[in-house]
This record gives sequence, structure tokens and C-alpha cells, in this order.
Amino acid sequence: MLKKPLYYRLPAAAIEDQRLSRAALCVLAVIIDAHEYRPEGELLLRDIAAAAGCCDRTARQAVADLIAAELLTVRRTGRGSIYTPARILPELRRSSRNRAPEKAGSIPPEELEKIMGGL
Repeated sequence: MLKKPLYYRLPAAAIEDQRLSRAALCVLAVIIDAHEYRPEGELLLRDIAAAAGCCDRTARQAVADLIAAELLTVRRTGRGSIYTPARILPELRRSSRNRAPEKAGSIPPEELEKIMGGL
């Protein structure tokens, strides 16, 4: 049995999209996780539903919503389908002040000193 991560990286567009339900975000997290381990592996809708903790009908609606939001593409292969999530931003990002790339979620030392100095 694979260890489940404590959190999943989801595209910001998915989190900010008001049309998507929580079930759709859970289904997207399951598809991203499966795509990470098996990029070209086919998934059955019932397997996605079981991993996301919802029924088949909810998973089907969530997949339809994700396709409509252009966060997911589907390619049919026999009985199953290959679900490909939208490209997720890499770990590195640039700040608004055009500094060198930094790890996502890290705080530069000078900003940390400002925050800690105010306490």
C-alpha cells in the first residue's frame, strides 16, 4: 500500500475557480497523484471515485467539471481512460521584485527579520 501524502499540490486556477466543488478538487488531487506515479497509466472512473472517497456519479460529474474548466484532458483507451491534469507550476517561482528564484513557500531572511522584529 502506498503512503498517502499529507497534502497535494493543486493548480491555483483550480482552487480559485468558484465553479468547482470540493469533490472536484479531491478528484483532481487523486488524478494528479496517479499521474505522478503512472504518467501513461489508464484509470477507471470507479478507481478514481474509490480513491477520492465519493460515489461514481459524483466522480463523473467532477471529471466533467474539470474538463469544462480546462484543468483536465481525457483520452479513451479501451475500457479505461487516460486522464492528464493541466500543467502544474514548478517548485521555483519568482517574486514580484524580480529577485532570484526561491523555493515556493520560503520567506527571504530580511522579511523574516521584519516579521520577527514586530513580535
